[in-house]
Amino acid sequence: LAGHFSGYQKLRPRAAIDFPILSVAVSGPRAADGMLAGARVVVGALGAKPREVTGVSAIVAGHKPTRELFDAVGETAYKQCRPLTNIPIDPEWRHEMVPVLVRRAFAQALGLPLGAPVLVPA
Repeated sequence: LAGHFSGYQKLRPRAAIDFPILSVAVSGPRAADGMLAGARVVVGALGAKPREVTGVSAIVAGHKPTRELFDAVGETAYKQCRPLTNIPIDPEWRHEMVPVLVRRAFAQALGLPLGAPVLVPA
């Protein structure tokens, strides 16, 4: 859709494995002046079902897409998400990766630089 953005980031142990240890999807409308008009963020693979982060539209509406804005949304997602210990990857590390993937999903969705790739600890 014209005027809308969407992005998806998946953290996984190896490129050959499709099963995510964390996933983040973002979407939303853009205003005609390039400002964000709202957004939705959904975090998956941390719990039994995907979780929509609440309050995101209120944070982004009327603002330019900047790293600081994406960091604020990432911090909100970090506070609302708690990983289960259902896989042999450090749950605290997965939790720490939530804001990183939020920032990267927004950057991808809006055509901005993504930053360095994330390496999964052994």
